[in-house]
Amino acid sequence: MAQFPTPLVIDTIRWVNSKTPEGSRRASDKVDAAMNKRESKRIVASEETVESKRQVREINKDESGESEESHESKGSLSASDPSLHLLHEAESALKKAYVPYSHFPVGAAVQLANGQVFTGCNIENASYSLTNCAERTAVFTAIMNGLSRDNPPVALAVTAQSNVPVAPCGACRQVLAEFCPPSMPVYLSNVNGDTKFTTVGDLLPYAFDSSQME
Repeated sequence: MAQFPTPLVIDTIRWVNSKTPEGSRRASDKVDAAMNKRESKRIVASEETVESKRQVREINKDESGESEESHESKGSLSASDPSLHLLHEAESALKKAYVPYSHFPVGAAVQLANGQVFTGCNIENASYSLTNCAERTAVFTAIMNGLSRDNPPVALAVTAQSNVPVAPCGACRQVLAEFCPPSMPVYLSNVNGDTKFTTVGDLLPYAFDSSQME
C-alpha cells in the first residue's frame, strides 16, 4: 500500500529544504505531488463506491424485474371489487381471535383455486413465542382441507383493529412464500375499511425457499 506524507512530515520537509532555493522548490513540488496523488486516490475511491452502489441497484432491479417503488402498495379496492368478500371473511374471523395479552385481534382468509375459503385468527399464549398469527392459522387450516399443487392459494386477505391496513409479520411472510406463488394478491385492511393491495413476492422479495438447498 502506498504511503503518503503526514502533515508533520510535510512541514518538516518544507522547513529543512527551505534553506536552499532549489531544495525548497523540489521539496514543495514533491509534497504537492504527493498530496495531489492522495486526493486523486480519494476521489477515485469515492467514484468507485458510488458506481458500485449504482450497479448493485441495477442488478437487484434486473433480478426482481421491478423497481424499488414496486414493493409498495399497489392501490386500494373499490366498493365493487370481488375481493371484498374475502375481506369480510377475514373480518368475521377477527371476532374469534384469542388475544388476552395484546388485545390486538387479527383475522385472515385465504382462497384456493377451487373457490374454497379458509379463515384464521391470531391465537395467543402466555408463553408469547407460542402465539400463532391469523395468516398462518388460515394457511394451515387450508392445508388440512385441500390446499395442494393442483389447488393452490389464489388470494389472501388480512384485517385488524389497527390505524392503518395491517401487514403480515416476518414469520407469516415466510410461510406465505412457502405455500403461495409470488404473484398471489394479498389484501391488507383494517376494520375502518382502509385497504391496500400487494403480492406475496412484494411482501418478501428474495425469499428463502427449497431451491436454495439443492
